[in-house]
Amino acid sequence: MKIMEIKDIPYFSRLGQNIYRHDGLLALPRGIVLRENELKEIKYYGIDYTIVYDKTVPIGEENDTSFTLNIIESAYVKTTLWDNSFGGRIYEYIHKQVSKNKKVASMLNQLRTADSYSFAHCINISLIVTSLLKKKIADEEMLANIAYISIIHDVGRLKLLKVFNKNRKLTSAEYDLLKNHPLESYNMLKKAGFIDAEIMFVLETHEKYNGRGYPYNLKGDEISNLGQLILIADVYNALSSFRPYRNSFLPSVVIEMIEEEKGKAFGKEIVNIFKENFEPYKKGMLVLLNNNEMARVKNISFNKLLPVVEVIDEITGDTLKNIDLSSSSDIRIKQIISI
Repeated sequence: MKIMEIKDIPYFSRLGQNIYRHDGLLALPRGIVLRENELKEIKYYGIDYTIVYDKTVPIGEENDTSFTLNIIESAYVKTTLWDNSFGGRIYEYIHKQVSKNKKVASMLNQLRTADSYSFAHCINISLIVTSLLKKKIADEEMLANIAYISIIHDVGRLKLLKVFNKNRKLTSAEYDLLKNHPLESYNMLKKAGFIDAEIMFVLETHEKYNGRGYPYNLKGDEISNLGQLILIADVYNALSSFRPYRNSFLPSVVIEMIEEEKGKAFGKEIVNIFKENFEPYKKGMLVLLNNNEMARVKNISFNKLLPVVEVIDEITGDTLKNIDLSSSSDIRIKQIISI
């Protein structure tokens, strides 16, 4: 294991650390094979150096549950969505549940080794949902259980990896096949010992409030709150993730997209929960505005959509002025520089 400059890392080396996004979510999990797209993404996040394993070193094999749990632990403890001690307590519960259910451990190991994007995606869904419910659920064990089942809610992807990993638009037949993955997840979790009361929400995570989702075209109150929260977390994570064919959308842009889906994909209450509880802009975060001024996030406005920033002198670091972006019609964040 060694620290290397990104430009010098040879293809097919293995990543030696988790890489995090500016919003506190997981970008790339430790152990993945580094190719052109992965190295491009690391550079996109402004990282010049990272830890790598030599490509000849065998690490993170499919049956290595400790390796899988180490990635999840790091994601929960190091995220900026909450303090380390809270993340540690939630992870302890997750660790206990995974360790005592060999089928769940096997599913997570397979997901990590077969599709690192889906693995990171599932972890991020869990992080987002937990952050949305943190202030609403006082019982920490109940919250930790939601975090746990959120991580494994999408294991049905394992049955359809060839469809999920297509680098082109899906045919209608392929899309119809993809729509089966919630049912695949449900069946896999039933075989792992879960009862209906624990996992019925898994069948609802792609249902839309207006009835145009899948697989059952449920609508409105027919969809559980957890099913709706999983969907809104899924949409946020997908749009704010870097993809080889596009950059990630800024958090404020994604939240505006979600707002536009109120009454369509999402119910009004769920959108409000998301806007009031998810805080992707952190105090002290350095950003570039669309007028090319450098600014630092000072505090978060009430609606969490856009923060108050202080424009700074790039040389001295002195504050030049404050701007409440939620009240400004033309000034927006162009790029997140660093946390």
